Amino acid sequence: TVLDKLRGAQGVKAVAASFTVPLTGAPNRGIRIEGDPPFPPDNQPNADFQVISQDYFRTLGITLIAGRGFSAADRAQAPAVAIVNQALVDKYFSGRDPLGRVLLFGGSKRHEIVGVVADSRYRSVELEPDPTFYLPLEQNDERWPFLAFTVWTDGGPAATTAAAGLLRSAVRQADAQQPISRIRSIEEILGDSMAARRFNTWIVGLFAATALLLAAIGTYGV
Repeated sequence: TVLDKLRGAQGVKAVAASFTVPLTGAPNRGIRIEGDPPFPPDNQPNADFQVISQDYFRTLGITLIAGRGFSAADRAQAPAVAIVNQALVDKYFSGRDPLGRVLLFGGSKRHEIVGVVADSRYRSVELEPDPTFYLPLEQNDERWPFLAFTVWTDGGPAATTAAAGLLRSAVRQADAQQPISRIRSIEEILGDSMAARRFNTWIVGLFAATALLLAAIGTYGV
């Protein structure tokens, strides 16, 4: 309902829903590749995962590398499918083609891999991307207590403010009791993720300036 209300709104290029967005964390779970030998008990494969709406990759600017993206046909009654990122392919497929292989997780869940997308960092810009797989929103049968909406606007502070208002209104219309934790721009999320690094850099700069001042005073004294 929220997606339907936001699509086509003035200044909105695309909108998507997902568990989380880049640099805000991601859920993680154990996986297996059907037909592959089991891993040792102390080295079980795992990956981050996202449940996403159809336009997620376009809205976030994530490139499709191989295969296909999700479509309106990937509904609950359709064959279960998944898309994986390049990091998962590199770690668990060792040069093999992942398309057509079946991803196993959650006990009895089987999703055929139909696409490969470029990596996204969900935890830190300074760490290598984690293996990640994506599932269609309408094929998810698990209940999770969070959901993120991403709105791609045509740029500018006014458009961003308007999109935030549209998003709040759409959520309230869908469920007046549903809390919204916060609304942030991608730039704000990136800034928050770099806050610790900026603080450390500031401290180093302060120490360097202090050392330079002391050296200058010492030189002047000599």
